[in-house]
Amino acid sequence: MLDTIGELHEFHRQRLEKMAPKLQETFGGNGDWHDAIAAAGLISPGWPNAIRDLWAKNLEGRLGDGTRLTPQRFAEIFVDANFAF
Repeated sequence: MLDTIGELHEFHRQRLEKMAPKLQETFGGNGDWHDAIAAAGLISPGWPNAIRDLWAKNLEGRLGDGTRLTPQRFAEIFVDANFAF
């Protein structure tokens, strides 16, 4: 999610790159960690563009208390609304 909107911290990106072989072993795929997540079926192919569009619309969004909608909070709200864990 954060990677999709250009907000994934480099530290986390590097960790995901290191995890890619294990993610591929677990979920499948034949490329990088993005491919393994896609192979897991967690995100449909059209979602990255939809997520970017939604982020762009909410970039200046404010939460109920008037604070700016941060990338992290946006990701949390999106996941809570779209995934049942």
